[in-house]
Amino acid sequence: MNLLTGISRTSGHMMDAITNLHTKARRYCGERNEYWRENAQRIATPPFFVDNGGRSTSLRHHILAAIIAEVEGFVPQDFSDFDEAKTLIALAGQTADNLFTKSVKDPVEMEVIQEERDAFTTFVQRLTISELIDVEPLPIRRVLTKAESKEIWAGLQQTWGIQPRQSYWYPLLDCNVENVEAFDVYRFIESEIFRELPNFFLEKKSSRLYELPEIGDERELDITMENQPFYHGIEIYWTTKNFDTVLYISHEETLAVGGWLLDEIKRMYPEWQSLVWSPPEF
Repeated sequence: MNLLTGISRTSGHMMDAITNLHTKARRYCGERNEYWRENAQRIATPPFFVDNGGRSTSLRHHILAAIIAEVEGFVPQDFSDFDEAKTLIALAGQTADNLFTKSVKDPVEMEVIQEERDAFTTFVQRLTISELIDVEPLPIRRVLTKAESKEIWAGLQQTWGIQPRQSYWYPLLDCNVENVEAFDVYRFIESEIFRELPNFFLEKKSSRLYELPEIGDERELDITMENQPFYHGIEIYWTTKNFDTVLYISHEETLAVGGWLLDEIKRMYPEWQSLVWSPPEF
């Protein structure tokens, strides 16, 4: 029996179903993560919801982050058919791991992680065709391959003098490239400039950004209000496909901007100098 009975047997409709399945899996992880964030203080009956001072909730966030990274390592075009897509996406729930989940040895904590794995897998396996019609799309976000990552870091080095996977850049290190400015990250984020960032990129028809954090998965994302760059609390870079602009946030509360984005900021906001970073005085 064709799994797509009720939609269509055409390849176009099959791809729609695969895309919507992929979207539902991504949305599930986000909504489940938000659920645990909102219920972080809730302590229920052991062993599944043992809080351990927030450790249980933290583990749930970590495993959900690992699962969504695994899912976003796929794009719908990777799957040959709907059945394969459903199988591999469900399997991601059981195989995904990251730095924070691999080291867990405590039996109760392992049970917490497994519960989240099983909940995701069950959700995907139980999705019906009727639930995959008219699914609201999510902004594009996918995990980069190792080859893509290598190419992007090479482009940053050639264009901006940033060493591959180097944590620090301007103003923490000297920069010989012109048209770079460092801002105070918190003043910048609170300013109107930050809220307008998506519009700057959209006007340039350059809404896709590469996000390169010092810890975690590197991604390509569509810079919408839902995917807008934000301060993760870690060293992180964003750049475009052509490397014609770059943003870099450091642990030291600096935000460096270079290229055409800096030109636009200076053109649109005469008060931009009030946001410039000043070295600490000792």
